Amino acid sequence: MAQVKIHGLRAQLAPRRAAVSDCIHACTTEVLGLPADKRFHRFFLFDREDFVAPARSDAYTIIEILLMSGRTLETRKRLVRRIFEGFEADLGIAPQDVEITLIESESANWGFRGIGAENTVKRHSAAEQWLRIKARRRSLGGPQARRCNAEPGPLLRSPSGWPLKGAFAALLASSRRPALTSARALRLPPSRSNAHDVSLCFRF
Repeated sequence: MAQVKIHGLRAQLAPRRAAVSDCIHACTTEVLGLPADKRFHRFFLFDREDFVAPARSDAYTIIEILLMSGRTLETRKRLVRRIFEGFEADLGIAPQDVEITLIESESANWGFRGIGAENTVKRHSAAEQWLRIKARRRSLGGPQARRCNAEPGPLLRSPSGWPLKGAFAALLASSRRPALTSARALRLPPSRSNAHDVSLCFRF
């Protein structure tokens, strides 16, 4: 989950909103593994007198990305680099005219679709942790490596019958998954029962 704010001069940013959104979305899906349909971008357009930025061109753009805590330092650094590269290659905006701030917040501070984030799949870093563990086990060889490459089990479904979606569904459906220790149904009103209404616990 990520919430993105983009700030810039109205005359410069308004005509290219779609292109800027596409560029940022491509970077977050590539680096963070966000689902393609999860795009939450807000544009803040300023008149010149309300946007003071000495020694910057009119293309100066400020990007703030609010994230759930858990990504590794290397992942966060890679996202910043990828946005700089994307803005220069796709939009013609030089890195010196782009300012990026990543703001992390614990999942307990989030709420969406009527529930708290602590009741949904936790720790977005789980996939990263498992990939590191898998690489380590492969380097060791023997039974650990064979267990690491075990065939995936059946596709999990929520109590309402919908298949699980998103990054964790892909993780569980591949040989990269950690051991699933439990799947607990959440008590949700019928209108909220969907593909996200299970809580998963993993063992590493």
